[in-house]
Amino acid sequence: KNRGENHWQWKGGITEENHKIRTSLEYTLWRTAVFMRDNYTCILCNKRGGYLEVDHYPEPFYKIRDRFNVKTYEEALNCKELWRIDNGRTLCKKCHANETRKQRAVVSLLVSNVG
Repeated sequence: KNRGENHWQWKGGITEENHKIRTSLEYTLWRTAVFMRDNYTCILCNKRGGYLEVDHYPEPFYKIRDRFNVKTYEEALNCKELWRIDNGRTLCKKCHANETRKQRAVVSLLVSNVG
């Protein structure tokens, strides 16, 4: 089966570490700072308040993690790039889902063109 170590996207069991990072005080502080900077408003549709999410943008979380070879919670805490407020944006749930869908479509297109 394509699970765990047999899955093509396996990266050495980082899910637990990602969960620690995304539930950490540092992540909460970063997220709050981005919300405050954007005045609790989705930067794409200008919806204010409600259910908002923070997106690592323009460089996604996983790319920062991979570029700096962050494998542990401790390494994440020391990786200043993960906590840069200018690499975050506030999105409403709908806009975040749309942006994620677009990103996945681009990746899928790139992968299909390589093979």
